[in-house]
Amino acid sequence: METQKRRTGRLIGGIVIAAFAVIVAAGGGTLLWADATQRDGAGYFSTHTHRFHSGSRAIETEKVSLDGFPSWVGARARVEVSPGKPGGLFVGIASTRDADAYLRGVEHATANGLDWDPFRVRYAAHPGTRLPAPPAAQSFWVASARGSGVQSVTWKLHSGDWSVVVMNADGSRGVDVQAKAGVDWAPIFPLGLGLASGGALLLALGAFLVHSSGRRRVPAPVPRPAV
Repeated sequence: METQKRRTGRLIGGIVIAAFAVIVAAGGGTLLWADATQRDGAGYFSTHTHRFHSGSRAIETEKVSLDGFPSWVGARARVEVSPGKPGGLFVGIASTRDADAYLRGVEHATANGLDWDPFRVRYAAHPGTRLPAPPAAQSFWVASARGSGVQSVTWKLHSGDWSVVVMNADGSRGVDVQAKAGVDWAPIFPLGLGLASGGALLLALGAFLVHSSGRRRVPAPVPRPAV
């Protein structure tokens, strides 16, 4: 006859597995929901568009540190800017060290404490008198775009410290743009599907263990001796 201790063990194990299964399935469902409803027209999980402006010659984001970020993950970032006034626009992504070296001595502003939702940004002013070299002619940008109208840069994320720089194409004062940022990671859908499916299987296993813990084995009838 099965002991009460073993039935209790199955009951507890089933409850633990079922609780873990709900968490796994919920995570997978959230990823599937986000993949289906939160991407923009270009397939990115994107912020809303917000205004960035400065009377200086450039706006630089504060350092974004991706130290140790594995490049094999394959995530991509996109920055899209549109001019708030007529004229050419430049946007580039570079290592923070290269961006700082390029802007050293140039009047510019750093966007600090950036928060997209709700939107908040503070600007740290950096005075300077040096005219910037033409931004589009520099070779250190890992991704850049120049022209009139909406400009978009896409870059595969990898380890390091990075900054985004926005300028008028001619390096003149008065930068006024509407900008948004987005990220894309292609495996989100298969990962979400795998987690949801795995969670469902674990939930079924947990339910089976809970159900079986309540069943008692009925001993086989003892045959009566023949009269």
